[in-house]
Amino acid sequence: MTAGAPHCAVCATRARCIVGAVGAHAARLIQPHIVPVRLERGDLLSEEGAASGATRSIKLGSALVMRRGATGELKPVAMIGRGAPVGLLGFFGLRNQTSVVAAGPVHACDVPHEGLRRCALAEPAIDRRLLELAARATGNIADWSAGVRETGTVNQVAHVLLLLQQAEGSTVMELPQHKDLADLLGARRETVARALSALEAEGALRSMGRRRWELAPGRLRERLGPSAPASASATG
Repeated sequence: MTAGAPHCAVCATRARCIVGAVGAHAARLIQPHIVPVRLERGDLLSEEGAASGATRSIKLGSALVMRRGATGELKPVAMIGRGAPVGLLGFFGLRNQTSVVAAGPVHACDVPHEGLRRCALAEPAIDRRLLELAARATGNIADWSAGVRETGTVNQVAHVLLLLQQAEGSTVMELPQHKDLADLLGARRETVARALSALEAEGALRSMGRRRWELAPGRLRERLGPSAPASASATG
C-alpha cells in the first residue's frame, strides 16, 4: 500500500537508512526515487528466492525475518526494526536469502533499484553505504542466533529485548506479540509471558499500557553478564 510523500529531512530513521550516511549530494539524488509504503501485520516485505526490485527501509514498526527449512516451512530467525534494509541483495543482482513479514503495522520507504543504480554511478558513497547495510544485516542474524543460545527462556527474552531496544533506538517500545517471540525462541507463548513477568518483577521492564513498555537496558545487561549483545544491527 502506497503512503504519502517522504519527508527525509525530519525523519527520525534517516540516520539508519540508505539516505543517512551518503552525504548531502547523494541524499538529494536518492530522494526523488523514494516511494513511501504502509504494510499491515502478515504482509510480505520480501520473499525468499525472489530478486527484489527495490530496497525497502523500515521507518516504523518491526518485521519477522523468515528462512525456509528442509521441509519447506518458513521459520522465524530474527526480527528487524527501524532502518533495516529489506531486499537489498536485489541491488547487486542477487536473490533474497530470507522472507520478511510485517509483525504489525509497518511504515517503510522503497527505493527502486533501477533508480538507485543510476544514483550510485553518480555518487560512489552510495555503494559504500549499501555494503555497510549488508554487513550490518549479517551481524544482526548472528546477534539473534546468540540470543537463542542463552540458558533459560528468561535470559533468552532478556537478550531479545536488548536487540529490539537497540534496533528501535529507544527504551520505550511496543513489544512483539507473545506468539512471535515464542516462535523465534522455540518456546510456548505461556513461557514467554512468564519470562516477561519475571523481568518486570526484577525492574528490567515496566508496562506503560496499551502494549507499550519501557525497558531498563542496564538491568537486562546485568542479568545476562558477558553474554549480553554488544550491539544490534539491521538485516534484510
